Amino acid sequence: MKQRITEIENGDAGSVHIGVSSSCSNLLLDYIKQHRQHYPNVKIHIHNGNSEDLLTLLEQKEIDVAFLLRPFDYTRYDHKLLNLQSCRAVIPKAWISQFPDYDVTFTQLARTPFVLLAPLEGLSLTENIKSSFQNEQVEPNVIIECKDIQMVIQLVSQKVGVSVIPIDSLSTTHDSITLRPIKGFDDVMEPAIIKLKDSHRSVAARQFWQLITST
Repeated sequence: MKQRITEIENGDAGSVHIGVSSSCSNLLLDYIKQHRQHYPNVKIHIHNGNSEDLLTLLEQKEIDVAFLLRPFDYTRYDHKLLNLQSCRAVIPKAWISQFPDYDVTFTQLARTPFVLLAPLEGLSLTENIKSSFQNEQVEPNVIIECKDIQMVIQLVSQKVGVSVIPIDSLSTTHDSITLRPIKGFDDVMEPAIIKLKDSHRSVAARQFWQLITST
């Protein structure tokens, strides 16, 4: 028991609670692998949710850190920005004949059922998509709004509709869908790992944060 307590105090054991949004799940994998190499006896708990849910869990101190799309107001958080994510149209391959040019337009997207990534607190992607349709003077045929990016991808793969998502949200290759750039649409999303400022977490949690922010 004494040895176990010493290991926890040194950060060689214990646990880390990590929140991850569906848009950032693939970014987490390499960091977990690195952490396991340094701290094989630390248990990792992964909490899935959208950005709003994860911010709530962070505020309630139910998780130590969160991987999510960076909110506009992050003054209360320590953060590290990860690689920027461009946004692309995601289209069922079976429908690709409707998009003869490699770069698609919002006018073309408006001719097909559209799965809209629902608004997330502090993020502007949804409003920017709506504005882009308006700029081309077309109205999208929105049949579903969904906050879960992985669910949006699955809906597109089942030929329910087309959508616009951050490209790094695709954690695996999907044979049934394709990604296309959108003319005049250069929105980027900023994935980040964040934690509460001045939060007093376990040694294991602090070491995980130090490992991430030092790479």
